Amino acid sequence: MKVNEVGNDVHPLVVRMGALGDMIMLLPFLQRIYERTGMTVDLVVCGNWNRVLFTHCAWVNKIYIVDSRNAPYWFNRSKQRLVAELKSSAANRPWYLLEHLPALYRLMDRAKLQRSYALFTDNFKRINGEHTCEQFLRIADAAVSYLPAKPDSAPNLIPHLKVTPDQINECNEWLARKQIDSRIHKIILIQAGNKKTTRMGKVNRKSNIKFWPEAKWAELIQRIALQNPDAKILLCGVPQEIKLCNAILDKCGEHARSQCELVADDLPLSRLMALATLAHSCISVDTGPAHIAAAVGCPLVVLFGKSDPRQFRPLSVNEVNVVANLNWQDFHGSPQEWAAQNDMEHITVDMVFEGWRKLSGHRAGFSS
Repeated sequence: MKVNEVGNDVHPLVVRMGALGDMIMLLPFLQRIYERTGMTVDLVVCGNWNRVLFTHCAWVNKIYIVDSRNAPYWFNRSKQRLVAELKSSAANRPWYLLEHLPALYRLMDRAKLQRSYALFTDNFKRINGEHTCEQFLRIADAAVSYLPAKPDSAPNLIPHLKVTPDQINECNEWLARKQIDSRIHKIILIQAGNKKTTRMGKVNRKSNIKFWPEAKWAELIQRIALQNPDAKILLCGVPQEIKLCNAILDKCGEHARSQCELVADDLPLSRLMALATLAHSCISVDTGPAHIAAAVGCPLVVLFGKSDPRQFRPLSVNEVNVVANLNWQDFHGSPQEWAAQNDMEHITVDMVFEGWRKLSGHRAGFSS
């Protein structure tokens, strides 16, 4: 990187085309760049839903969106538009490729972005047991070494997701139509599905490594409902997860079902963010909505199977209880060794209920 050629008016470019949880874990990186340099960044992302996450983010200047990570360049207009727009930007723009995807190297080459002005995740191999946010902060600090830097400050490892007053108001109106009041009811979010659940085939297939049986979810819900008559238990997700949610409800007793509401077919991302802000707590498998809950300070229980929680657990200013059949805090093996020894099958209802019972329900907020 040629330090003197980087102007203060140049916005660094960050390329990250991850799923929902991946993008939440990007937030501390963006904050670190901004706080150390005063520069907002331009983002290259995949999927229009990213606008909901980043439009109100103080560390982001512009969002470039492509509609597919893997579609061939010559058959994808969004990638062609991206290349055309990036070619018109400053030739000495610093950029960061936070993906292990060779096609993205080629895409940036088409945009004439110079590799001498770049940092790549591939050059910052993850340390064993290192969280994704920690790895990204190492990259951010390396970037700051050749950008105009302000005095150092302590890095913030915790993702902070901004929810607007308009989003909160819309969510409260939606809840009111369901006769739910967050000031009166203890709203508990259940996220049983994940991205693999939405694909074709049985939800309990071997490849769905984050699956926890419907009967266990139902037993958990019944125990919560029995001890919390003021609770409103909302089954969250996306429309493709309605079948799973209904299977859980079918296994619940009548009393528990009366306290439940299936909202997976009516939960756009902006509403989910606001709902997690209003909720008492969330119980989730390791998936994107768990990271949403953590990033808005919702007390959280998250079930981990073969994915290594040292790398991917949601981080929050509030309580996050990781439930796994191994103690992740005392585990010193590799992620592969974790996957070989841990699975969802051995997580019991008692373990999850106890993890939820330990949550205080106290919301620790973020400073604006």
